[in-house]
Amino acid sequence: MVRNNQSLQRQTFDMLQNKYPGKEISPHFLRAEVVLKNNVNKYKFDHRSLGNESSTEKKLDRNDLVYVTMTQLCWIECEEGEEATAALNTFAPTTDDAKDLEAIYNGFISLKTGSKVNFESLPTQHFKYVPERVGDDSTGAPAQYNVLDSAYSGVEDLYLHGTKSHEITLEFPSKPNMSIEKAGVVRKAVLIFYGFIIKNGADALNK
Repeated sequence: MVRNNQSLQRQTFDMLQNKYPGKEISPHFLRAEVVLKNNVNKYKFDHRSLGNESSTEKKLDRNDLVYVTMTQLCWIECEEGEEATAALNTFAPTTDDAKDLEAIYNGFISLKTGSKVNFESLPTQHFKYVPERVGDDSTGAPAQYNVLDSAYSGVEDLYLHGTKSHEITLEFPSKPNMSIEKAGVVRKAVLIFYGFIIKNGADALNK
């Protein structure tokens, strides 16, 4: 995977330095969240900073540019305002109060920049990762794995721009009485882009 490929990361960094000489470039990520609701199967993410973000969201300043190397879709469950300690989930449990979340992994993500379609139907199956539990799980101890194992690096030459309109949509199949919500907590879909930020690079890209 890209996260373990230091040579490829270095090549990407060198490519960006050559393309944007004089700009400050460093590793970066963006994180956007949407609240999941019963019987709603289409959601839009906004990557730009609007001033109303949760404590765990990280949005893009209008002056900056991000080159994306990996994309990840997870979900979290927590009490309202407790996102800071909510674990990123990479699969849907089979319990009655969570099994309908599996629909997320039967859907797709689309991304459009203005009139340009970056990708139309990226399957969300790419982001499903069920860790293999080792040994006796009777203690309730979680399986040991790196959550980045669910990140996908197959989308190439993707930039997110602070001033351009990016339409980012998650859509998945529905069914009658789909139960996504859970009493006493909030569930959110979390979309994360990993890559490099080009500070004050928004005006340098003409795509």
